[in-house]
Amino acid sequence: MIIFVILNELTPPLAIHEAQNQHFTTKNENGKKPSILILAQAKVELHWADKGHQLTMQEVEAAATWYRKVIIK
Repeated sequence: MIIFVILNELTPPLAIHEAQNQHFTTKNENGKKPSILILAQAKVELHWADKGHQLTMQEVEAAATWYRKVIIK
């Protein structure tokens, strides 16, 4: 999963890459992060890919598309 975040106009856009099958967290715990960010009034977009810790080309392309959208506008 990649969590794309814009907190406010003063902070840079942020992409958080997180594996879904980590032994120290559950899927429910992973799902809380976007919810917490939304409660903090952040603009959040999610991109799901179930490939573990491996960063896939699909995720790289999704991140590039998102950054172009929010930076280049």
